[in-house]
Amino acid sequence: MIQRLLMFGTVFLLLAGPPAFGLGLGKLDLQSALNQQFVAEIELTNSTGLAVEEILPNLASQLDFDRVGIERTYELMDLRFKVVDLDADRKIIRVTSTRPVTEPFLNFLVEVLWPNGRILREYTVLLDPPIFTGEGIRTEEGILPLQAATVEPSFQSPAQSPAQSPAQTPVQTPVQTPAQAPAAMPEANLKDGEYGVTGAGDTLWS
Repeated sequence: MIQRLLMFGTVFLLLAGPPAFGLGLGKLDLQSALNQQFVAEIELTNSTGLAVEEILPNLASQLDFDRVGIERTYELMDLRFKVVDLDADRKIIRVTSTRPVTEPFLNFLVEVLWPNGRILREYTVLLDPPIFTGEGIRTEEGILPLQAATVEPSFQSPAQSPAQSPAQTPVQTPVQTPAQAPAAMPEANLKDGEYGVTGAGDTLWS
């Protein structure tokens, strides 16, 4: 009889007691690159039975950073944390920033509060430069199109308008000036019966 009561009591405590495992933080999935706005997703484990409003993620306090030995830089203050309910059994924490991240290395502490506890976890993120392809920028989400295409400037000769083809270009003929008449030769001392070099206005009669 006593053994049966003990067995019933043990079963009652197992059914009425809290779950053996609490909320946990899983791996971080980075979805952005260097010099872009930070985008990442952190997996939440053992979140069944908790509503989105009951889970409060944020950047850990300065005291927690000092305790672990991590610098709480100004760039980390721009991180924003939001719980997203993907389905009934899966929730994530979406981490974003309002400004592009210029540091290639981020090290930070995430704090999560829920009705039955509190958890801290450290994350180290290496941000690689974006990969440019012919179609755009390659990220883990896919290829993002370039915002603006590079246009090569066109140059044209000032002597030729776009509507005028080389065949239609008028050919300028140089103007020829009339040849200057040779200067009159001075009269030479002529002998009788001889006629020298003629000049302007000379005639056979004269």
